[in-house]
Amino acid sequence: MTRLMRSTLSAVLACIVAGATVAVGAGSATAAGIGGGAAAGKNVCANVLSQQQLDAGRNVTTTALSADVVAAVTKYKSTHELFARPTDAELAESKAHTAAKEQAFANGEIKPAQVSCARASTQTVGQITWMYQYGQVTNYFCGPAVVSMFSATVPGSSPYNLDQWTVANYMGTPAAGGTGAAAEVNGLNHYVGVPDFGSNFYGMVWMSDPPSAAQKTDFSNHLATDVGVSSPVAGLAWEVPYGPHLTGHPVSQEIGHWIEIGGYNTGTSQVWYADPATTVWSTVPAYSWFDTNTMEIILGGYGYIW
Repeated sequence: MTRLMRSTLSAVLACIVAGATVAVGAGSATAAGIGGGAAAGKNVCANVLSQQQLDAGRNVTTTALSADVVAAVTKYKSTHELFARPTDAELAESKAHTAAKEQAFANGEIKPAQVSCARASTQTVGQITWMYQYGQVTNYFCGPAVVSMFSATVPGSSPYNLDQWTVANYMGTPAAGGTGAAAEVNGLNHYVGVPDFGSNFYGMVWMSDPPSAAQKTDFSNHLATDVGVSSPVAGLAWEVPYGPHLTGHPVSQEIGHWIEIGGYNTGTSQVWYADPATTVWSTVPAYSWFDTNTMEIILGGYGYIW
């Protein structure tokens, strides 16, 4: 059995995730209705990414995680807690949102915006080639940063350069301690879902640790579906000491961190994401392709917002 060694240093968290309680207001995740097309607005194609940014990590050879490593990660997460586990009510809300959103897509009620620079997405390959990345303005503001990144990326009336402190104050998470799932969902729906899709487009999907085969399939399908309408998904990474980490993150540290995932390639088994931690660690690239299975293991125990 592989054992993950504990760091002698205190865990340094890019975003300590707390189960924040957020007042429900306009655009909250509990308001009814999922559907509609993206609203007219900004020219997202103004964000011209370099080929290096689009391809970073694409050709990196990845060693598959062994069963012992996956088991060690699971053992660690089973005896540690960075954030509150989902309640029965949260699990039920997640299930209901997913069912409603999947049905809305099946009924053709959610339509993509016309984006001149968009590349055609398929079930096997897709990439939001203009996806925005902003560095988080404090070491615990990955949640507000990701909301700001979504706001600039998704076509519609949501603004560029959305102030992260404004987002944090709306979500009720301006103090050190990070952003929980409920707060992040509320922020994404208030600033992006409602103005750009006319609905509470975003909801949390919880994943077990390790994620089941069905949960991995759902993640791939949900990512492809959202990218098809020019929206990323927000992943909540849980990185354990000396276990798998996102690109450039210090492997000795336990980290809870929101990222923006906006691309996939089933042929190479990779996903493409933007990381706001470029302002936390100089080793972190703004964009990177990353092994899909390893990403799913890192998301295990919490999940993602689609």
